[in-house]
Parts: sequence; structure tokens; C-alpha cells
Amino acid sequence: MLRRLVVVCLLLGCLTACEAGASLIKGQNSPIDDYWLTEPAADADRLALLRRVRNIDPCAVVPHEVLSELGTVLSIHNPGATGCNATVGTAGSGAQSTYRIAALVGGDSDPVYGPNATVAEVDGITLMTQRDVDVTGGQEQHFTVRRCWMHAVLPSKLIFSLHTTTPAGTDPCARGKDLLWATMSEWNREPAQGSSPDTELTVVTGADPCAVLPLLGVTTPAGDQYLWACEFVYRDVTINLSYRHQAKGARPEQQIDSIGTHPVFHDRVGDEVVYFAELGPPMANSDPSSVLGPVSPTLAVSGTDPAVVDEVLRRTLSLFPEQ
Repeated sequence: MLRRLVVVCLLLGCLTACEAGASLIKGQNSPIDDYWLTEPAADADRLALLRRVRNIDPCAVVPHEVLSELGTVLSIHNPGATGCNATVGTAGSGAQSTYRIAALVGGDSDPVYGPNATVAEVDGITLMTQRDVDVTGGQEQHFTVRRCWMHAVLPSKLIFSLHTTTPAGTDPCARGKDLLWATMSEWNREPAQGSSPDTELTVVTGADPCAVLPLLGVTTPAGDQYLWACEFVYRDVTINLSYRHQAKGARPEQQIDSIGTHPVFHDRVGDEVVYFAELGPPMANSDPSSVLGPVSPTLAVSGTDPAVVDEVLRRTLSLFPEQ
């Protein structure tokens, strides 16, 4: 299940970035430090990379000067612990563009790209570009909003992803590429979480989703450990555990339980139950216009045995302070 979620994320779009060197837009060498271009030689190397990425502030590496060249900056906020969204354009009008940037670390399997995607190798980076017309087969003049997905996949399994939305009559991929590569050029500064005033820190910022494993007396391969998710087997049940910034409308409406001061919600997906627990108050920078409502730091645990899922949820909650 977790690997399927990672593939879906690759198809839908997510990004962050890399070094302070030359710009690929100008045809120069890769701006990415060799560390990010090197495949982990051992499990310890992958785990070190995960820790390093978790500690980088995603909004601090998005260059405001490049955003300003794309339009008036209306808002910047972090929807996830390694993501940053920016809106530019004219307030109150339809002439606005959004840039959703995030950093990922892939698993052992190769990334899967969508239909008709353009894939190219650029200085050791696999760059995938997919336009809305590639996905739907429609004609450009029929789109009221233009979209583009770009993913830069590095040998270290670090993935920079950008989903761009622009007004009709514009080229979303050309606009997005400028921001993608400019952001990548800032990545090697590795600004710590909280460096940007646009980033709101929560209890899951920098947190290791596999930190509960010693409490459960189990381990899991490095390939099953991700930035904000952990897949492991406990009491013969495969468990998927993740931290997220989740909107109220993206989880079940009815509160089932409380563990300490943490509200708990239950859901079922196929043969699995999914338990959600709010870890903190709603984020102040939640999009007020979102139909899904306010966003809160959230723990999600899924598996086929409700009793096992409940135990893992409770053990994990013991790592977090009361609200």
C-alpha cells in the first residue's frame, strides 16, 4: 500500500530542490552537489539522507526573486513538512498561478511515470515533464486552466517535484521549469526547518515516522522507511504509519475516540482499517478558501487487524505531547 501511495504522489506532483551552483536553465552544469547524485551504498546512508532532508525548510529554498518575476507574490505556505505552495498573480482575479513544490525520497523500485510523459537525462538527473494535454489528449485552447507536472529524480532516490497551474493561454511547463531549477540551486544551503517566515512548524516537523519501532520491539528494512511514512510488520500484520498535515475534510467526520487529548477517527479502505489521530491544533497558515477546511498535524496508521492498529496508534501517540 505504501509503495502505491509513493507512486501516486509521483504521478500527481510534489517538489523541493538542490545546490547553490550554476543554473541548468542557462545550459550550464548540474547545480546539485555530488552527495545528492550518489546512490546510498548502505542502509545507514539512506537513513542519514532521510534525516538530512527532513531537517531542510522547503519554503526557505524557494527563491522569492524568481517568484516575483512570475507575478505578484500573493501567498506562500507549507502544506506539508517538506512541501511549499506559492500563489502569484493578481488578487481577486482569475489571473493567478500556483506552484506546489515538495521533496520526496523514493523507495527501492524505479519511479513510474504517467502516460506520454517526456523523460530526459540532464547531468545525472532524470527529468520527467508531463503536460495537461499529455494526460487528457485535449486541445490547449479548450483548457480554462493549464497544468504541468515535473519531477527531477536523483540517484540518491531524492526526488524534486513541481505541480504548476497557470491561466489559460500560458505555458505552465516553461514557467514551472524556471522555478524548479532556481529552487534546486538553493537546496545545498540546507536551511534548517523554521528558517523561512512562511514555514509553520508542527510536532511532526523533522519527526522520524519509524521512531516507534523500538517501543514495539521490531525493525524494518531501510527501503521501507520514508520521509514521513514507515512500513513494518507487527504481530504478523503489515502496518503503514505516516505523519501528515491533513485537512479536516480529508478524514472521517465522526470522532470515534480520544486518546489523552488527541481526537481519534476511524475509516476503512478495502480490507484495512485506517485510524487517524490529531497531533496538534489547526495550522495558522491553512488555506482559508479551501473547501476541505483547516489543516492539522495528523498521525495515520493502517492495517488489517483493528486491535493491532489501535495498539500501534497508542504507542506512537506516547511519543507526542498532549495538545
